[in-house]
Amino acid sequence: MAVERGLVAICLTLVALCTPIRGDEEVIVMTDADSGQLREGEWLVKFYAPWCPACQQFAAPWISLGRQLRQSHPDVKVAKVDVTEQPTLSGRFLIQALPTIYHIKDGQCRLYEGMRVENDVEGFIANKEWQDQEAIAWYISPLGPTGTALGYAMIAGHRLQGVFEKLTKEHGLPAWLVVTFGCVGVISTGMLVGLLLVVCISMFSSNAVPADERIVYPGMKEGSKTFGSTGDKDEVDRKKGPAKASPKPKQVEQEAAASSTAEGSSSRQRKGKGKKTKGSTH
Repeated sequence: MAVERGLVAICLTLVALCTPIRGDEEVIVMTDADSGQLREGEWLVKFYAPWCPACQQFAAPWISLGRQLRQSHPDVKVAKVDVTEQPTLSGRFLIQALPTIYHIKDGQCRLYEGMRVENDVEGFIANKEWQDQEAIAWYISPLGPTGTALGYAMIAGHRLQGVFEKLTKEHGLPAWLVVTFGCVGVISTGMLVGLLLVVCISMFSSNAVPADERIVYPGMKEGSKTFGSTGDKDEVDRKKGPAKASPKPKQVEQEAAASSTAEGSSSRQRKGKGKKTKGSTH
């Protein structure tokens, strides 16, 4: 009997942990830990803040909406998220205005853009108006990789904030010193990750030259292991003999001046011969 009671207690505890916390009977209070449940079924989630006047006005209609949908559409779960208490979950959805309503169907998220009126939201579900709206792409969806990365970033940010407050308030360290060490740590981590990426890329990348891009020199052997390498080019150059040195700039100028002088003298000689020929004719 004691063993059976223990097993029953364990089962009830697991069920309680897996079941979302309910603040009102008709509305589910979502937490950061419950975000995985949004991937299954149909949900209507409202993001709000207790200090927001518009959220306060829409609080009672949202409870009434949850009561009506529970009767007419029992498969639709109505929930609410307090952005001040659940920053990670609200960060995944990039909440920029309050209240914000999302419709989620089997992990596909759609932002409700209608009026924050009970009848309009109920019609959005009852008439399946959400089908006329395209779902958010999976790669930028709050439940996709982008949302997951944002969630982890929010978690890391809150932990760093806690470390900062602990170091400044409990240990009395100056804020500028903590920020300086934080910046150095972030830069060092980035450099280390970049170095690891470069090493991994160099290890898995191939340095072989494709056959269509290899340079073939005269006299090169097809079966050579160093086909297309600089060693073959040097061997061919040695067989050809030393290359002629290119003339220096001054030497080029002297040769050009000498050639122009020779051309001038030859032209003058031709003119002199022409005059003698004309004189002899007369």
